[in-house]
Amino acid sequence: MAEFDDSVISHIDYPGWFKETFYDLDEDIAEGRDDGKQGLMILFTTQGCSYCARFIDVSLGNPELAARVQEDFVAIGMEIFDDAMMTSPDGESMPIKAFAKSRGAEFAPTLLFYDLDGNRILKLVGYQSPERFGHVLDYLDGGHFRTEPLREYFAKLSETRGRPAARPVPGLRTDPLFSKPPYRLVRGATSDTPPLLVIFERAACDECDEFHDKVLAQPDVRETLGRFQVVQLDADDEETAVTTPDGGTVTPASWFHQE
Repeated sequence: MAEFDDSVISHIDYPGWFKETFYDLDEDIAEGRDDGKQGLMILFTTQGCSYCARFIDVSLGNPELAARVQEDFVAIGMEIFDDAMMTSPDGESMPIKAFAKSRGAEFAPTLLFYDLDGNRILKLVGYQSPERFGHVLDYLDGGHFRTEPLREYFAKLSETRGRPAARPVPGLRTDPLFSKPPYRLVRGATSDTPPLLVIFERAACDECDEFHDKVLAQPDVRETLGRFQVVQLDADDEETAVTTPDGGTVTPASWFHQE
């Protein structure tokens, strides 16, 4: 499983066409405006992130997708734990790691897209396959972000392609590792409270299937996760009530898409 072994990746190399930036995002956006682009794309990565490398090699390595990004966006890369100083689109100076945390980019890879007015128009967390990333670019290029959330756009896309927008039967893949509802995830202060792992998935998701087949199927992974409370949630579920670790009540969809 070398392609998913984080130990073989010590440094992330961004594509050569990424902009060499001084991390003044207002200037980067202004440059995009002068060049007739739609805005700014930030790719947050971290060392040892196999899915960051996979996204760069496979999705951004696709010539058609790379050309579309270069045509429409100024693209820059950032390390989410970097102490280097930067300037946000609204002119605030802070370390990159503080900016990443404040914008919800606490996991790698994360993509942030900004328009030419410095407004964030989309956040994507996790690996984006070439097919999915292509649809994301369609969503942005077509201006759909102005009228509907990305999940609704994908739901409509599924309908037009003959796939059900609602959760299909049998729905998400099951696993004995996963806790059963109701999902009351408040963590106790006692030492016998197990650590919590929440996995967001979608039905008919190729990357989710790959995660089940190539990661969760590994005996050492299963042995380690046996010491966790593992909860699987549907990222498109807008009905089920979930009590989060801090005591709040949300739906899986709202928790997944929260800022």
